[in-house]
Amino acid sequence: MTQATCIGTLHCLAMSSMLGNTKASDDVRRLTVRLIMKTSANKRFAIAGLAGFLLMGFSTSHPALAADAAKGEKVFKKCMACHAVSGPTNKIGPHLVGIVNRPVAAAEGFTYSDAMKEYASGKVWDETALNSYLENPKAVVPKTKMAFAGLKKPEDRADLIAFLLTIK
Repeated sequence: MTQATCIGTLHCLAMSSMLGNTKASDDVRRLTVRLIMKTSANKRFAIAGLAGFLLMGFSTSHPALAADAAKGEKVFKKCMACHAVSGPTNKIGPHLVGIVNRPVAAAEGFTYSDAMKEYASGKVWDETALNSYLENPKAVVPKTKMAFAGLKKPEDRADLIAFLLTIK
């Protein structure tokens, strides 16, 4: 197996590992050791770093990675009493049409709390910001009017964000 093939295989195994395949994690470790043993000393550090990135970097990467929008639509049922996605109509909370990458506190016609307006300064609801807010809204904006306690499961947040990405 060539060095390039090993690195490509390492990447594929790490991706599989990220998606929950524990055997792939073990294979990544074994392949990394084999690749390091067959490589000159000056390249070993780079290979070990690549393996570390692939094994650990993906586990905390993009929130919507491997998310399921259909499951997110089901998670949204927890939100639908206060938020609309069928059109730009505000309810108790602002509508969520086009929320992903929209400036914070920018739903036209909605009256935001002073705390949310202050938090909003120059911010956008990107996937990372949504993930943090959905986990614990009051931790992100302490005096928010939103009474929802948050979504504790990372997969629920990822699925919900994937669903919100489909709402334009």
